[in-house]
Amino acid sequence: MQTPIPVRHPSQRRPERGHTTTQLAQAAAALATLANLINFQAGTMDTTDTIEQQAHIIFGIGREMDDMRASVARLLAERAC
Repeated sequence: MQTPIPVRHPSQRRPERGHTTTQLAQAAAALATLANLINFQAGTMDTTDTIEQQAHIIFGIGREMDDMRASVARLLAERAC
């Protein structure tokens, strides 16, 4: 049988080690910005674009996603320390 994890009221929680809530909020905002960028770039693709133009847009999105994924992973790893 598993023991239930005690839940504290937010006012009783101790500050965690690592990054602050502000830093995590900044990371979340950066992810939201990336999502907007992806939507915008995907919206700029047109059926009249050449395959090369479409590939350039898609690879640009992929690079942005990789950069953001690495940044978030680094933040989470630092927070876990």
